Amino acid sequence: MRAMLTSLALLAAAPATAQSCNPPILTFRGDTLTYETPATDVYANGGVAAIVDDYVEGQTILIDAGARTTRNVNLAEVTLAELQVLVGADHVAFIGPVRCRPKMPSLPEDLFPEGDPAAPNTPVVLFPDDPVEGGPRDGLWQANIGPIRTQGCPPMVAQAVPNTLGALPGIPGDTRRMTFSSPFDPNTLEMSHTMKARWSQTGKNRWETDVSPEVFDQIPQGAGGGSRLSLLLEVVRPDLIRFDHTIEIVLPDVAVAMLGVSSDGCRVSGSDTWQRIGD
Repeated sequence: MRAMLTSLALLAAAPATAQSCNPPILTFRGDTLTYETPATDVYANGGVAAIVDDYVEGQTILIDAGARTTRNVNLAEVTLAELQVLVGADHVAFIGPVRCRPKMPSLPEDLFPEGDPAAPNTPVVLFPDDPVEGGPRDGLWQANIGPIRTQGCPPMVAQAVPNTLGALPGIPGDTRRMTFSSPFDPNTLEMSHTMKARWSQTGKNRWETDVSPEVFDQIPQGAGGGSRLSLLLEVVRPDLIRFDHTIEIVLPDVAVAMLGVSSDGCRVSGSDTWQRIGD
Protein backbone atom coordinates (compact mmCIF):
# COMPACT_ATOMS: atom_id res chain seq x y z
CA MET A 1 0.00 0.00 0.00
CA ARG A 2 2.79 2.41 0.95
CA ALA A 3 4.60 1.70 -2.34
CA MET A 4 1.39 2.36 -4.31
CA LEU A 5 0.78 5.67 -2.49
CA THR A 6 4.38 6.73 -3.14
CA SER A 7 4.00 5.95 -6.84
CA LEU A 8 0.75 7.92 -7.04
CA ALA A 9 2.41 10.86 -5.28
CA LEU A 10 5.28 10.85 -7.75
CA LEU A 11 2.91 10.67 -10.70
CA ALA A 12 0.91 13.56 -9.34
CA ALA A 13 4.03 15.66 -8.85
CA ALA A 14 5.57 14.88 -12.25
CA PRO A 15 3.35 17.13 -14.43
CA ALA A 16 4.02 20.13 -12.20
CA THR A 17 7.78 19.59 -12.44
CA ALA A 18 7.65 19.04 -16.17
CA GLN A 19 5.73 22.28 -16.67
CA SER A 20 8.05 24.45 -14.61
CA CYS A 21 10.31 27.02 -16.27
CA ASN A 22 13.84 27.60 -15.05
CA PRO A 23 15.08 31.16 -14.44
CA PRO A 24 16.14 32.81 -17.70
CA ILE A 25 19.46 34.12 -19.01
CA LEU A 26 19.55 37.30 -21.11
CA THR A 27 22.27 37.75 -23.74
CA PHE A 28 22.78 40.78 -25.99
CA ARG A 29 24.88 39.89 -29.04
CA GLY A 30 25.09 41.82 -32.30
CA ASP A 31 21.65 43.39 -32.73
CA THR A 32 19.64 40.76 -30.86
CA LEU A 33 18.61 40.42 -27.22
CA THR A 34 18.04 36.73 -26.48
CA TYR A 35 15.81 35.50 -23.66
CA GLU A 36 16.79 31.91 -22.91
CA THR A 37 15.05 29.48 -20.59
CA PRO A 38 17.75 26.86 -19.92
CA ALA A 39 17.02 23.17 -19.45
CA THR A 40 18.53 23.32 -15.95
CA ASP A 41 18.52 25.96 -13.23
CA VAL A 42 21.91 27.56 -13.82
CA TYR A 43 21.42 29.82 -10.82
CA ALA A 44 21.01 26.95 -8.36
CA ASN A 45 23.75 26.22 -5.83
CA GLY A 46 25.60 29.45 -6.66
CA GLY A 47 26.20 28.46 -10.28
CA VAL A 48 26.01 31.94 -11.81
CA ALA A 49 27.41 33.59 -8.69
CA ALA A 50 30.57 31.51 -9.13
CA ILE A 51 31.39 33.19 -12.46
CA VAL A 52 29.81 36.64 -11.99
CA ASP A 53 31.50 38.55 -9.18
CA ASP A 54 28.76 41.13 -8.63
CA TYR A 55 25.75 38.85 -9.13
CA VAL A 56 22.76 39.74 -6.91
CA GLU A 57 20.82 36.73 -5.62
CA GLY A 58 17.33 36.43 -7.09
CA GLN A 59 17.96 38.60 -10.12
CA THR A 60 18.53 37.72 -13.78
CA ILE A 61 21.94 38.01 -15.38
CA LEU A 62 22.19 40.10 -18.57
CA ILE A 63 25.32 39.38 -20.63
CA ASP A 64 26.57 41.92 -23.18
CA ALA A 65 28.76 39.72 -25.36
CA GLY A 66 30.16 42.62 -27.40
CA ALA A 67 31.05 44.94 -24.53
CA ARG A 68 32.09 41.99 -22.33
CA THR A 69 30.04 43.20 -19.39
CA THR A 70 27.32 41.77 -17.18
CA ARG A 71 24.57 43.38 -15.16
CA ASN A 72 21.83 42.30 -12.79
CA VAL A 73 18.24 42.73 -13.95
CA ASN A 74 15.07 42.49 -11.87
CA LEU A 75 12.44 41.26 -14.34
CA ALA A 76 9.73 42.11 -11.81
CA GLU A 77 10.59 45.79 -12.27
CA VAL A 78 11.55 46.08 -15.94
CA THR A 79 9.91 44.62 -19.05
CA LEU A 80 11.67 42.84 -21.88
CA ALA A 81 10.63 45.67 -24.21
CA GLU A 82 12.30 48.20 -21.91
CA LEU A 83 15.46 46.08 -21.82
CA GLN A 84 15.46 45.97 -25.61
CA VAL A 85 15.53 49.76 -25.69
CA LEU A 86 18.10 49.91 -22.89
CA VAL A 87 20.67 47.74 -24.67
CA GLY A 88 19.83 49.04 -28.16
CA ALA A 89 18.74 45.72 -29.65
CA ASP A 90 16.88 45.63 -32.98
CA HIS A 91 15.41 42.20 -32.29
CA VAL A 92 14.36 40.03 -29.38
CA ALA A 93 14.68 36.24 -29.66
CA PHE A 94 13.66 33.37 -27.42
CA ILE A 95 15.27 30.00 -26.69
CA GLY A 96 13.41 27.43 -24.64
CA PRO A 97 10.11 25.55 -24.34
CA VAL A 98 7.12 27.32 -25.86
CA ARG A 99 5.36 27.33 -22.49
CA CYS A 100 8.21 29.46 -21.08
CA ARG A 101 7.93 32.10 -23.78
CA PRO A 102 7.99 35.56 -22.15
CA LYS A 103 4.92 37.76 -22.43
CA MET A 104 5.95 40.32 -25.02
CA PRO A 105 3.46 41.31 -27.73
CA SER A 106 6.15 42.30 -30.22
CA LEU A 107 8.08 39.04 -29.91
CA PRO A 108 7.84 37.45 -33.39
CA GLU A 109 5.82 34.28 -33.69
CA ASP A 110 8.69 32.46 -35.38
CA LEU A 111 10.84 33.37 -32.36
CA PHE A 112 13.93 34.07 -34.43
CA PRO A 113 13.62 36.94 -36.93
CA GLU A 114 16.58 36.02 -39.11
CA GLY A 115 18.05 32.60 -39.84
CA ASP A 116 18.66 29.86 -37.32
CA PRO A 117 18.59 30.53 -33.58
CA ALA A 118 21.83 31.03 -31.71
CA ALA A 119 23.15 28.06 -29.78
CA PRO A 120 21.83 27.95 -26.20
CA ASN A 121 24.19 29.59 -23.73
CA THR A 122 24.09 26.73 -21.25
CA PRO A 123 26.10 25.98 -19.32
CA VAL A 124 26.57 29.70 -18.96
CA VAL A 125 29.53 31.14 -20.84
CA LEU A 126 29.84 34.82 -19.98
CA PHE A 127 31.42 35.94 -23.23
CA PRO A 128 30.78 33.23 -25.83
CA ASP A 129 32.29 35.31 -28.65
CA ASP A 130 35.73 35.43 -27.03
CA PRO A 131 38.50 33.60 -28.90
CA VAL A 132 39.72 30.16 -27.91
CA GLU A 133 41.80 30.12 -24.70
CA GLY A 134 41.32 33.83 -24.12
CA GLY A 135 43.30 35.06 -27.13
CA PRO A 136 42.89 38.53 -28.66
CA ARG A 137 39.78 39.41 -30.66
CA ASP A 138 39.84 40.46 -34.30
CA GLY A 139 39.02 44.10 -34.91
CA LEU A 140 40.47 47.59 -34.94
CA TRP A 141 43.57 47.90 -32.74
CA GLN A 142 45.73 50.82 -31.66
CA ALA A 143 49.31 50.84 -30.39
CA ASN A 144 50.15 52.85 -27.28
CA ILE A 145 53.89 53.38 -26.90
CA GLY A 146 55.11 53.81 -23.33
CA PRO A 147 58.17 55.72 -22.12
CA ILE A 148 61.67 54.30 -22.18
CA ARG A 149 63.49 53.76 -18.86
CA THR A 150 67.28 53.56 -18.67
CA GLN A 151 69.57 52.31 -15.94
CA GLY A 152 73.35 52.60 -16.00
CA CYS A 153 73.45 53.74 -19.63
CA PRO A 154 75.29 56.72 -21.14
CA PRO A 155 73.07 59.19 -23.07
CA MET A 156 74.37 58.04 -26.43
CA VAL A 157 73.08 54.50 -25.81
CA ALA A 158 69.67 55.61 -24.55
CA GLN A 159 69.18 57.85 -27.59
CA ALA A 160 70.07 55.03 -29.96
CA VAL A 161 67.35 52.70 -28.66
CA PRO A 162 64.11 52.84 -30.68
CA ASN A 163 60.97 53.54 -28.65
CA THR A 164 58.66 51.80 -31.10
CA LEU A 165 59.28 48.14 -30.32
CA GLY A 166 55.62 47.57 -29.46
CA ALA A 167 54.23 49.49 -32.43
CA LEU A 168 51.79 47.96 -34.82
CA PRO A 169 53.20 47.15 -38.26
CA GLY A 170 53.00 50.48 -40.05
CA ILE A 171 53.17 53.96 -38.58
CA PRO A 172 53.92 53.93 -34.82
CA GLY A 173 50.84 54.71 -32.75
CA ASP A 174 48.46 54.20 -35.66
CA THR A 175 45.34 52.09 -35.75
CA ARG A 176 45.03 48.96 -37.78
CA ARG A 177 42.53 46.20 -38.38
CA MET A 178 43.99 42.97 -37.06
CA THR A 179 43.07 39.31 -37.52
CA PHE A 180 44.58 36.81 -35.10
CA SER A 181 45.07 33.06 -35.23
CA SER A 182 42.85 30.92 -33.01
CA PRO A 183 44.26 29.60 -30.75
CA PHE A 184 46.46 32.68 -30.62
CA ASP A 185 50.09 32.20 -31.66
CA PRO A 186 52.32 35.32 -31.62
CA ASN A 187 54.64 33.67 -34.14
CA THR A 188 51.98 34.43 -36.79
CA LEU A 189 52.09 38.20 -36.15
CA GLU A 190 53.54 40.39 -38.89
CA MET A 191 55.88 42.04 -36.39
CA SER A 192 57.28 38.59 -35.51
CA HIS A 193 58.10 37.94 -39.16
CA THR A 194 59.67 41.40 -39.48
CA MET A 195 61.88 40.90 -36.41
CA LYS A 196 62.41 37.20 -37.18
CA ALA A 197 61.29 36.47 -33.64
CA ARG A 198 60.41 33.00 -32.38
CA TRP A 199 58.19 33.10 -29.31
CA SER A 200 58.16 30.47 -26.56
CA GLN A 201 55.15 30.17 -24.25
CA THR A 202 56.10 30.65 -20.60
CA GLY A 203 52.64 30.70 -19.00
CA LYS A 204 48.95 31.17 -19.71
CA ASN A 205 48.70 33.80 -22.46
CA ARG A 206 52.38 34.76 -21.94
CA TRP A 207 55.26 34.38 -24.40
CA GLU A 208 58.92 35.45 -24.46
CA THR A 209 61.56 35.80 -27.15
CA ASP A 210 65.08 37.12 -27.70
CA VAL A 211 65.26 39.35 -30.77
CA SER A 212 68.18 39.15 -33.20
CA PRO A 213 70.53 37.19 -30.92
CA GLU A 214 73.02 36.89 -33.79
CA VAL A 215 73.39 40.69 -33.82
CA PHE A 216 73.88 40.98 -30.06
CA ASP A 217 76.37 38.12 -30.13
CA GLN A 218 78.70 40.41 -32.13
CA ILE A 219 78.94 42.85 -29.20
CA PRO A 220 81.95 42.08 -26.98
CA GLN A 221 80.77 40.28 -23.87
CA GLY A 222 81.43 41.36 -20.31
CA ALA A 223 81.54 39.31 -17.16
CA GLY A 224 78.37 37.34 -16.56
CA GLY A 225 77.26 37.13 -20.18
CA GLY A 226 76.54 39.21 -23.24
CA SER A 227 73.96 41.67 -24.46
CA ARG A 228 70.39 40.86 -25.46
CA LEU A 229 66.99 42.27 -26.42
CA SER A 230 64.18 40.33 -24.78
CA LEU A 231 60.46 40.76 -25.35
CA LEU A 232 57.59 39.54 -23.21
CA LEU A 233 54.10 39.44 -24.71
CA GLU A 234 51.00 38.96 -22.57
CA VAL A 235 47.36 38.83 -23.65
CA VAL A 236 45.94 40.60 -20.60
CA ARG A 237 42.39 40.20 -21.91
CA PRO A 238 40.86 39.76 -25.37
CA ASP A 239 41.02 43.52 -26.02
CA LEU A 240 44.47 44.26 -24.55
CA ILE A 241 47.98 42.98 -25.34
CA ARG A 242 51.02 44.18 -23.36
CA PHE A 243 54.63 44.13 -24.53
CA ASP A 244 57.51 44.44 -22.05
CA HIS A 245 60.86 44.94 -23.75
CA THR A 246 64.32 45.04 -22.20
CA ILE A 247 67.74 45.66 -23.74
CA GLU A 248 70.66 44.59 -21.58
CA ILE A 249 74.18 45.59 -22.60
CA VAL A 250 77.01 43.90 -20.72
CA LEU A 251 80.46 44.98 -21.94
CA PRO A 252 84.07 44.15 -21.02
CA ASP A 253 85.65 46.36 -18.35
CA VAL A 254 87.71 48.33 -20.88
CA ALA A 255 84.62 49.27 -22.91
CA VAL A 256 82.69 50.09 -19.74
CA ALA A 257 85.32 52.64 -18.74
CA MET A 258 85.51 54.18 -22.23
CA LEU A 259 81.75 54.53 -22.77
CA GLY A 260 80.78 55.49 -19.26
CA VAL A 261 78.55 52.45 -18.76
CA SER A 262 77.73 51.38 -15.21
CA SER A 263 79.76 48.47 -13.89
CA ASP A 264 76.44 46.68 -13.39
CA GLY A 265 75.69 47.03 -17.08
CA CYS A 266 73.29 49.11 -19.15
CA ARG A 267 69.58 48.35 -19.13
CA VAL A 268 66.87 49.97 -21.28
CA SER A 269 63.29 48.88 -20.72
CA GLY A 270 59.74 49.87 -21.53
CA SER A 271 56.15 48.69 -21.76
CA ASP A 272 53.82 49.18 -24.70
CA THR A 273 50.26 48.00 -25.33
CA TRP A 274 47.95 47.13 -28.17
CA GLN A 275 44.37 48.13 -27.38
CA ARG A 276 41.30 46.95 -29.28
CA ILE A 277 39.15 50.02 -29.95
CA GLY A 278 36.42 48.68 -32.21
CA ASP A 279 35.16 46.15 -34.70
